[in-house]
Amino acid sequence: NVPHQHASLAMPDTPFSSLNPENGEAHKPWYCRSYFSPLIVVSTVLVFILAFVVPLGVVASRKCNDSSSSSSTTPYLYEDKAIESSSVGTITRFNSQFDNLVDPSATIESLDLSGFNYGWLEGALWKESTASLLFSDVSANNAIYEWNNMTGVKLVTSPAGFTGSTYDSVFNGPYPGPNGQIFDQDGNHVVCQMGNGAVSIRSAQNSWTPIASTYNGNQFWAPNDIVQDSQGWYWFTDPNFRSTNPSSGKVSTTSVYAARNGTVVKMIDVPNNNGVGGPNGIAFSPSENVLYTTHADGNAYKNIIDRSGAVPVALTTQIFFNTTYYQNNMGWYGHGDGMKVDSEGYVYMSLPGGLIVTDPQGTLLARVQPNLVAQSVVTNIWIAATPKPYLYFVGNMPPKAYRLALKRV
Repeated sequence: NVPHQHASLAMPDTPFSSLNPENGEAHKPWYCRSYFSPLIVVSTVLVFILAFVVPLGVVASRKCNDSSSSSSTTPYLYEDKAIESSSVGTITRFNSQFDNLVDPSATIESLDLSGFNYGWLEGALWKESTASLLFSDVSANNAIYEWNNMTGVKLVTSPAGFTGSTYDSVFNGPYPGPNGQIFDQDGNHVVCQMGNGAVSIRSAQNSWTPIASTYNGNQFWAPNDIVQDSQGWYWFTDPNFRSTNPSSGKVSTTSVYAARNGTVVKMIDVPNNNGVGGPNGIAFSPSENVLYTTHADGNAYKNIIDRSGAVPVALTTQIFFNTTYYQNNMGWYGHGDGMKVDSEGYVYMSLPGGLIVTDPQGTLLARVQPNLVAQSVVTNIWIAATPKPYLYFVGNMPPKAYRLALKRV
């Protein structure tokens, strides 16, 4: 039988033996029998799923969970590269409430601001879209900078406070630059321009559109800090740290103003020292019925706001946190400067002694003091929620920026 001889030569124990019509299922190898082929297919698919699909799904799930836990809208990486050093100051805890805000193991970190020579830093502002800290320099540098933890510092724009041709430092003082800044409800970058005596919107092309520059025809002294309420009013302080000389073209008081849609309203007159001083930092309580301000006298004040009418009205002013005792008995030095309030009403203030934290009733919780030289101050503050909760603040002598990890905002 020639066919059987050829079949033996063709290795009948291989799938090729199925080519012989005389061979039935019984003569085929076990893995070639027709009823077993579907099992091979199913097994192969299961192995593929277990080996490749499931692990990929786990990785994807982890990535989704990681991204949602930090920010669902901000597409950036966050790695701490541009940090200069940690544990660069002291945190003195006066009340256990502070442990709910800042972990006992947290330390003050300084940011790496290398690359520029700074004068007097102010205007801390967190930019969520790029995970960056903006800050201003009110000195002759007259500039706004941006720090990012991945790339360090870059110049945003200069001039930014005084944008004219000639600045009269003899009359106007040594601070032509920008100070407090915010992103408003429409995403505009709004800056207190000390040199221009105005609160203005900066465009992407670095042009400036004033929101408010005069009151009753007289120019502001030096808009210092700013906050916007939920009704769209821009509230800002206008102290006089620039000149002791009267000027017919300047406002006659050091005050807090509110501006919206071309309307400027004087809200609070703040006493000064022979024309110099006045209000500085400004922040609202979560309800916006209390406006907090810090003053040149080194104290913080609580202003009750009536919002029943079309235009808000400041009703009463009372002291919120008095630093006189600490200045006289504990050597705390400085003046009132920037401030912020968190979502639960805890208040963070630049006051004599450093960065002072209180509860909504004004109870002292902690003093946060970076390593500044004697008679130097923390100047401005920002609370950042994303990608991680941090308290950012800037100071002078030396001009530096710092952060402190928070448990929540």
